[in-house]
Amino acid sequence: MVKRQCPICSFQIKETWNFCPNCGAALSKSFENSVNLKVPMEVLQNLTPIVNNLVNNLIQTQSRKEQANEVELSQPAWNMNVGAVVEPEDYITKYGDAVIHTIYMPGVRERSDILVNKFENSVEIRAKSDDKLYLKIIKREKDEVVASEELSKDNFILKLKKKNK
Repeated sequence: MVKRQCPICSFQIKETWNFCPNCGAALSKSFENSVNLKVPMEVLQNLTPIVNNLVNNLIQTQSRKEQANEVELSQPAWNMNVGAVVEPEDYITKYGDAVIHTIYMPGVRERSDILVNKFENSVEIRAKSDDKLYLKIIKREKDEVVASEELSKDNFILKLKKKNK
């Protein structure tokens, strides 16, 4: 096969090819597009750098959006070799529009030993004691928010309250 060069990017191409594999330029004098319109080669030569520039800008914009969406979550450096993961007992009390969860976690001494992650439809509570890791997931409605969190003795008290509309 006789090889020739692309008129736009000077890439080596075969004689039988209709398009350049490097830049995508049409290699015939005219190119029939999907609606069967004849497009002169000069127009394609002018459009190719513009389209390439648009595609590059789109890729850069997309990567910036992905970087903006990435949020680094920092979690406390806990010793995960403590022991078994246990689901603690949960006592639920309702007062009007408030729901109070009293979670019994023996061995948890300080508030810094508890991690509360708030999600759209749930609240995840992780706590560590000397020999156990506690994990409790509490379902909540979308219009409920965490009103208060406190630790007293071996009980973690979480109060959920409906948002004021």
